[in-house]
Amino acid sequence: MKDKKVIAAHQPNFLPWLGLFYKIYKCDKFIWADDVQFSTANGINTHRNCIKTSQGKLDIRVPVHKNSTSKINEVTIDYRQDWIKKMKKTLYLCYGKARHYEEVSSWFEEVLDYRYELLADLNKKIILDTCEKMGINVEHDACSNYEITGKKEEYVVNLVRFFGGDIYYSGTGAGYLHYEAFEKQGMELVFSDYSPIVYPQLWGEFIENLSVIDYLFNCGFNNPF
Repeated sequence: MKDKKVIAAHQPNFLPWLGLFYKIYKCDKFIWADDVQFSTANGINTHRNCIKTSQGKLDIRVPVHKNSTSKINEVTIDYRQDWIKKMKKTLYLCYGKARHYEEVSSWFEEVLDYRYELLADLNKKIILDTCEKMGINVEHDACSNYEITGKKEEYVVNLVRFFGGDIYYSGTGAGYLHYEAFEKQGMELVFSDYSPIVYPQLWGEFIENLSVIDYLFNCGFNNPF
């Protein structure tokens, strides 16, 4: 991929897994796919993710206002519930004895206390802060700033062309993408070679692909790539 511009894109998820940070690490320009419809289906973690407890995995989530036509960049956070206090308490109970709890909780609680109106803004802040603290410096932009048309594969091809990319670096779950569609446009499609990183965890046997917050509490902001 040397001398070729690598584009990656993803929805701004809440506390995503390390695999997303690896995707950002591998690209030259990262694009927020924030103008697609908000969904809670098919494991999309735009407002929730998994942490580890003494009893196994647990979902933590940001309550939101939504309707059937909401785009991700339009979804607002529901502060009628005191979810911030509950989330802080949950993370303390699960990670209070973790090696980097003080450092990470100090940063994360400050982000939560800012009380972002939009879910996408909260998620972007968390991801960009984490990248900066890990030393992952990449140019970024958002689809919502422009008019990029198409659905699924066509949308991605148009996105890469719009941002002047030579290569689209995709996660492994994008089964709707095909090499031929990119080759016709003089571009390449590359699927991520990320494999779960094993690191020290609390609470017994290792569980892979949790939220990045699990890695941060246990390992700090050290770049694992």
